[in-house]
Amino acid sequence: MADISSKTTIITDDIIFQGELEFDGRMHLHGKIDGSVKSKGSLVIENNGELRGDVFIKEIHIKGRHQGNINQADLVHISNTGTLHGNIETLAIQIERNGRHNGTTIMK
Repeated sequence: MADISSKTTIITDDIIFQGELEFDGRMHLHGKIDGSVKSKGSLVIENNGELRGDVFIKEIHIKGRHQGNINQADLVHISNTGTLHGNIETLAIQIERNGRHNGTTIMK
């Protein structure tokens, strides 16, 4: 059986996913998700990626756009190209210069 930490899922830029998405391991989002995301792993929203919906995740890296709340995260990272419109509940947050966050942050 493969180790969960070695699993990587890629949603390419030609995919639009609607609904509730659950995964293990790591996911790279180049396309669009319209719905909630749940994972014990990590999500990377790439530069051209878009996510509209709430996220319950261990770790998230935002290089593209996310509109929705981030819950129960250990780490939220917003790069210099990333934009988040929503509230954050996390243990740690990193926002690079020119990264954007419009919402409230609760450090747990």
